[in-house]
Amino acid sequence: IIAATPPYVTTFPIYVAQEAGYFESAGLDVEFQEHPSSATTTALLAGGEVDVSFCAFHPSHINLISRGAQMRYVAGREIATQECNDRMVVYGRADTFPDGLQDLRQLAGKRFSVTRQGNIGEFAADAMLNSVGLTTADMQVSYLREADAAAALVEGHLDAMVSSQSQYDLGGAFGTLVVRGPSLADVLPGFQFFFAVFGQKM
Repeated sequence: IIAATPPYVTTFPIYVAQEAGYFESAGLDVEFQEHPSSATTTALLAGGEVDVSFCAFHPSHINLISRGAQMRYVAGREIATQECNDRMVVYGRADTFPDGLQDLRQLAGKRFSVTRQGNIGEFAADAMLNSVGLTTADMQVSYLREADAAAALVEGHLDAMVSSQSQYDLGGAFGTLVVRGPSLADVLPGFQFFFAVFGQKM
């Protein structure tokens, strides 16, 4: 069984289970391959090149399944919770938002970054903005890779960004240069956003 995993800290339990021999004791020979995005693993899963994908929901899944692709969601893996709310967080420049960024209506007209169109980060941004009556049309939106957006934020080329990956704790990394705003867990607590998806072999 070939399983595709993203390069996120939150996938470590899968590797721990492998090292502890849980899969082997269940009679499973599992090989893990790291892939950078859900879009990448979706194509591999639909084509039969990987058998399992641990990934975020992606719109292409609906299109492929409706066209007969042998892909099925079999389990949830991550939810948005207050106890672990370091995914899908809005960060802003401290000098742009000197009183903090708890009210997202302050983003109107600002330079804002989302990682990619159609991914879970854009969904989270839309959900958080919609909760205060805004859309991305109300601001100057750029689509940048997470690391590039963080650099642009610190250098003053952006006013705010949504961070979809837990390893990017921008508040811890850049201290007083950035302020943390709401997360998806504040708007949609309990929302399931990461799944185990089986391909045709499974």
